[in-house]
This record gives sequence, C-alpha cells and structure tokens, in this order.
Amino acid sequence: MTNLILSGFKRLLKNRAFHITAVVVAAIGLFEILMMYRDSIIEMKTPYFDSGLFAFAGIGMFALAAVVSLFVGSEYSDGTIRNKLVVGHCRGAVYLSMLMTSIIAEVLLILVWTTAYLIPGAILMEHANPLRVYLILYLAMFLELAVFSAIFTLLTMTMGNKAGAAVVCILCALLFFMQAVVVESMLEEPEFYSPDIVISEDGSMVMEGEPEPNPNYIPEGSPKRAFYNFLTDFMPGGQALQIAEHAVDSLVRICLYDIGWLLVLTGAGVLIFRRKDLK
Repeated sequence: MTNLILSGFKRLLKNRAFHITAVVVAAIGLFEILMMYRDSIIEMKTPYFDSGLFAFAGIGMFALAAVVSLFVGSEYSDGTIRNKLVVGHCRGAVYLSMLMTSIIAEVLLILVWTTAYLIPGAILMEHANPLRVYLILYLAMFLELAVFSAIFTLLTMTMGNKAGAAVVCILCALLFFMQAVVVESMLEEPEFYSPDIVISEDGSMVMEGEPEPNPNYIPEGSPKRAFYNFLTDFMPGGQALQIAEHAVDSLVRICLYDIGWLLVLTGAGVLIFRRKDLK
C-alpha cells in the first residue's frame, strides 16, 4: 500500500495537468490578494487579507475536478492500474492508493494557494483573526475538499475514461456549487421588502409606502429553514461557501458530516471497483 502511494505521488509530481492547475491556482491567489490590496487603498480602508484567504474552499473543487479526473484517467489509459493488478496488488489497495494520491494533490494545491496568497498578503496587509481561527478553518477546508477528492476519485475510477470523467467531474462540481448558492439565497431572503425610495423636488430622499411582507421569506425556527440549514452544513458545496465566507456555524458538525461522506464514498468506491471489468 505504501509503495502504491509513493509511486502515485511520484507520477503526480510529473503530471502535466497537475502542473498547469497549480500554476493557475497560484495565479488566482496572487491576483486576488493584489486586487484586495488595491481596493483597500482606493477605499482608504485598513487592508486585511483575511476575507479571501479561504476562497480556495470553493475554487478548489473545480481545481480538483480537473486534476483528479485527468490524473486518474491517465492511470487507466496508460495501463498503470491494470499493471498494478497484474503484479499482485488487490483492487481495494489500488483504489485506496489512488484516493490517497488525490488527497495528496489536494494538500499540495492548498499549499500552492496559501503560498501565492499569503506571502504578498502578509507583506502588504494585516490580519484580523488569531492563528487558532485560521487553523480551524484550514481543517474545515481540508476535510471539505477531501470529500470532493473522494467524489471525483469514485467517478473517475468507475468510468475509466479520462475525457468523459473530466467533463462529469467538472459538471458535478458546478452542480454542487449551484445547489449551495441557491440554498443560501433562499435562506437570505428578507422578511419584508423595503419601501421604494424616491427623490423629492428639493433633492432629499423619501421612503414611499410601507414595507411589504416577502412571500419567499422562510421563518426562523420553521422546519423548512431547518432543512435548508441542514443542507448547507451537510452538502460539501454549502460547506465551501461557509468556509470561504468565514461563516461556519458548527465546525464539529461539518467535520462529522465530512468524515461520514469520506467513509461512505470510500466504501462505495472500493466495492464498485472490485466488480469493475477492466478489459
């Protein structure tokens, strides 16, 4: 098992898709911190790098969709997986080694993002939170992205087609992201519509009418709001938005959900791969 992980790690470091993704991730991180610094100067505010540090929780799902699908798909197309089975490795060990390699790719991309974002950020800007807060959010981001690594590994190992797996994984990441955005927008619906604001003849602003109830508002304490809050915590896309916005309600609950996701996805992946016809 250890030899399988080490060999997968070595091939990952030589993989062109991983190289390109790492460069893109670094460029996005550097661009984001520089734009935040520029905006803070224009608005004459104290520059803090905190707000965008964990944006990779959302960006990472798309980066991993590309890396995992193309890397694992290459292992299929190059015959590497078949060769591992021929020399005597069991299918469960092969699958778990590919999953571990995907998680290693996740960790490396997090390090790339952090380096590109944090080095200029620490030089140009200030931080608003203690180190403990950052470590907690990094743990949440790692587990959330590990779930995506497991999802994309399962899809690619099941399909065995590099091009098809890449499309499916990216669409899957997009679906998770859209679901999270839709649920969050529903939870943020205001209870009342604000009255219209008109400008009078003397140039002053006057509110016209009374606030109107919003039919789309979900009352606090209702079963519907409780269900949507559960979806936000349970689904990895909703977790990504919470982490990126520094708005994690319960770290323990999210971590437990992620561990559950990992156990179920890993077990399902091993079972499916054991029965897969590799001919």
